[in-house]
Amino acid sequence: MAVSAFQRLAYNIFGESLKSKREKYYGLRQDLQGARMDVTFEVYLSTAMLCAMIIGSASIVIALMVVHVFWVFNMVTVALSIFTGSGLGVLTYLGFLVLPVMRKAQRKRYIDATLPHAVNYIAAMAGAGVTPLRIFRSLARSEIYGELAKEARYIIRDVDLFGRDLNAAIKNVAATTPSQKLQEFLQGVITTSTAGSELEPYFRLKADTYMTEKRMAQKDFIGTLGFIAETYVTAFVAGPLFLIVILSIMSMMGAEIVLLYLVIYVMIPLGSGIIMLMVEVTTPGA
Repeated sequence: MAVSAFQRLAYNIFGESLKSKREKYYGLRQDLQGARMDVTFEVYLSTAMLCAMIIGSASIVIALMVVHVFWVFNMVTVALSIFTGSGLGVLTYLGFLVLPVMRKAQRKRYIDATLPHAVNYIAAMAGAGVTPLRIFRSLARSEIYGELAKEARYIIRDVDLFGRDLNAAIKNVAATTPSQKLQEFLQGVITTSTAGSELEPYFRLKADTYMTEKRMAQKDFIGTLGFIAETYVTAFVAGPLFLIVILSIMSMMGAEIVLLYLVIYVMIPLGSGIIMLMVEVTTPGA
């Protein structure tokens, strides 16, 4: 990944001071590797700090301008503007720290979802007498395996660019992949290859195991999806409709209608968003 001019500027400002803090940010370095963001932690963290400073400073200036135009300009409003702008700067920095974690988790889900099919593909090629290196080359060129193909491309990169042997390249990717299943699979490849055993039986065994696990996960997901659907109908369809009817009758009798607006414009959209998030989180891969 090419470093942009903005990233170079950020690194020139903060980079040197971060080099001595590698151990402190060990978790961030692991997350960046697992997310395959192709940037060193010094460059990434420097960019986060510069973005946070720019957004925080700009927010303070804008807030002070708004206060000057629309409100009384005094110590309280100035302090509030500084607090708001600083808060946005902190949130920006925290957002940079959270982003690799989210990407890493998302990649794990995608890899786990495609792993059974990819191992079936690998087993079929091994059965046809294709060598392991050519198998990983073919997997790396494939577009249908998504993030798993990306892991294969890192294996090929280590072989072609860095001159590592295949087992060393596989070991490197196994140590940095976010998927525990892929890590175990690759470690099994190394062990089987080092022992001088045939890889095809190992591939066949893992393909059958992963497909069985995938079927069980899909079955569990269907049950979970049914529970989520029942929850949605009960809590965010029937419930709000009942409240809307009751509150509409009360408003006709002269009662306050604020609760009715809250149900229509807050409760229903918020509930739908929560249900969508639950489905997204519980879906076993894309």
